[in-house]
Amino acid sequence: HTLKSAMSAESTNDQDKLAERAKRFGTAPESSKLDERAKRFGSAAPSSENEGNKLAERAKRFGSQNVAHPSGKTTAQEYQEKMRLRRERFGTGTTSTSTAVNTSELQAADEEEAQRMKKRRERFGEAASVDGRDFMEKKRARQERFGTATTTEEEKKQNRAKRFEAKT
Repeated sequence: HTLKSAMSAESTNDQDKLAERAKRFGTAPESSKLDERAKRFGSAAPSSENEGNKLAERAKRFGSQNVAHPSGKTTAQEYQEKMRLRRERFGTGTTSTSTAVNTSELQAADEEEAQRMKKRRERFGEAASVDGRDFMEKKRARQERFGTATTTEEEKKQNRAKRFEAKT
């Protein structure tokens, strides 16, 4: 069997299953339901061909030149064209003038940020030294003040056990 014949056999098998199910439960198959609805509302029955046409009509109506294929897939060339149009529209190209402007803007922003950080350090002081010694000293002093300064894991466990025994 080839893949195509296997797929067609599978689709007929699915159609047979749906028809058998409809007969068993006394309901109409999906396709007939869609046909009945189309008659009731006076429109054509939906089909995959109509959907492709609808997309093309909608693209014309709204003035879109980027009409996708009915399958929903675009080729590499179409994708590149879309990206080129997008770069032109939003100005995200990589030209020498745009990078020069971006670089100077970034430098100005960095200088401004550095000034703000300098003012902040003057106002609040340094939070911790670079190597973290001040922070560790403050942490140790805080532990001693609140009585949580322990040296081993065993002492931590014992202190925890004492705390929870007192609550119960």
